[in-house]
Amino acid sequence: MKTGVSSIKKALFAEFSLVAKALSNPIRLEMLDYLAQMECSVEFLAQKCNQKIGNISQHLKTMSRAGLVRSRREGIFIYYAQTEVAQTLTDALANTAVKSSPAASEIIRSYFDQKDTLSRYDAEQIITAIKNRDIVLIDVRPHDEFDAGHIEGARSIPLKELEAELTNLPKGSEIVAYCRGPYCVLSVEAVAVLERHGFKASRLSEGLPQWRQKGLPIQVA
Repeated sequence: MKTGVSSIKKALFAEFSLVAKALSNPIRLEMLDYLAQMECSVEFLAQKCNQKIGNISQHLKTMSRAGLVRSRREGIFIYYAQTEVAQTLTDALANTAVKSSPAASEIIRSYFDQKDTLSRYDAEQIITAIKNRDIVLIDVRPHDEFDAGHIEGARSIPLKELEAELTNLPKGSEIVAYCRGPYCVLSVEAVAVLERHGFKASRLSEGLPQWRQKGLPIQVA
């Protein structure tokens, strides 16, 4: 009996380590960050991550075996997306790293916290504020990510286009920016641009994946 129990425990630990291994690579974490926003082909991911197609394919196989990505075929292309459990894991991993890694916490402190640009609104308040036109919510991710899914009521203004779009934003309203998640730099940079031009601006502490997990309203273009 003892041998049987021990073998079961070892088998379970082996499966646990398979999932941990799938997360233990910065390229795979970057891929999951993109896959949390939209479905991607291997070719598209390779371009986004500046990697060879063969390398991306191997990373996807590793994550697929661990249940972190799912796929579907459309013609000659295969499209991948992040699974719901993968988002839970990556959020937990990031939160743990910030608490346990001095280097990670220093990056957060010096770049994100130092900016002190977090919105005073929580998710429910954001929904009400948009309806009441108290704020303008802008999505500063690329257009293709916005089209795949975005917070209801948000306007698509990618960071690269923000300065050119400033004349279309109301100076009297607070502009709230969001991007891919809590540690996405796009919204931090967007707030800096807005404030430099005299706008009252802040950023959401969450991105589309966290919004989706809460079951809050999402639109597809």
